[in-house]
Amino acid sequence: MTELSSNRILLLGFDSADWKMIRPLLDDDKMPNLKALMGQGVHGNLRTLTPAISPMLWNSIATGKHGDQHGILGFVEPRPDGQGIQPASSHSRKCKAIWQIISESNKRADVVNWFASHPAENIPRFRELDLEKDHRPKQLIHRLAQLYTIHAAGTWLAEKDDWDFLAVYYESIDHFSHDFMEFHPPRMDHVNEADFDIYQNVMTEIYAYHDQILGRYLDIVDDETTVIVVSDHGFHSDHLRPAGSSSMQANPVSWHRENGILVAKGPKIKEDENIYGMSLLDIAPTILALLDLDVPTDMDGNAQRQWWKKIPEINYIESYESVSVDSEKDGSTIVDPQAATASMKQLAALGYLPDLSTKNEDLIKQAQHSQLATLALIFDESRC
Repeated sequence: MTELSSNRILLLGFDSADWKMIRPLLDDDKMPNLKALMGQGVHGNLRTLTPAISPMLWNSIATGKHGDQHGILGFVEPRPDGQGIQPASSHSRKCKAIWQIISESNKRADVVNWFASHPAENIPRFRELDLEKDHRPKQLIHRLAQLYTIHAAGTWLAEKDDWDFLAVYYESIDHFSHDFMEFHPPRMDHVNEADFDIYQNVMTEIYAYHDQILGRYLDIVDDETTVIVVSDHGFHSDHLRPAGSSSMQANPVSWHRENGILVAKGPKIKEDENIYGMSLLDIAPTILALLDLDVPTDMDGNAQRQWWKKIPEINYIESYESVSVDSEKDGSTIVDPQAATASMKQLAALGYLPDLSTKNEDLIKQAQHSQLATLALIFDESRC
């Protein structure tokens, strides 16, 4: 490996990570790595946006802009040829993500598994279970396999590549929450005692495992590396959980909480300090400032001075958008059909998409309606 930059940033995205789940685990010393990170840096709530739809939110984190500006308004979009729908992709993003800005500034940026970043610009205790009737163990194994794959790619890049900025997104807490949060104590009325007995510890163990994920990255990076952990929203885990199943609910977004998490530690950042009033729109401009890059005024978020040990002089420019985002982005790209089908089946299983057996014209109308509804909510929240 070549000599590393002394000013690097590692951004870890833990979808749906929530302080209500985390704080009891901190008290029980089940998340020692996050606890140490908090003691060495800043931490607080990270306010989400409306609607709390993950593809839009994670692209707002990556761009510092609302969905009407970056263009990712949902999980799917109509295909350009009018023959159905496809997952939202990097071709649909209308502005530059932070990794593009960083790359254009002669720095090395790596990204793993971020929402709409493709194409690249890249177990509880089991008793006697009837696996023909109870598919949750298979779901659990499938989710863990996905998690291990993402973690292997992220840590390989962290350790082997020469990067200035590395962003790795883990959707696993959100997916496990939709599958298993209904079994988390206290037992919900609709959950029988046998299922509760088997699955009640899944979520605490998943959070504890993500602390081990964080610990592996902390072992790899040095003290000069800024480490930032964020989530796009929280997830209800207590008496505020909606009635009924978290995975089969007609509106899975109803399980999302307004505030996500933020923890950041680095040589320029205060130690053991609570911060307040941050939105996920503030992440991208703050990262640019930490990298000593100009902050564009066309971002909806702000570079957060409250993080800093010493208040910096931040340089501003009007925009990074004067240079074409990607000469290949012409709005007519069709996503690989096999990958699209697999992705949409997964989203339908989580309840984010309707039955995929629906006629193409109806799926297109539903996708268009969803995009317009999202735009309406964005304008209502950000412009009023």
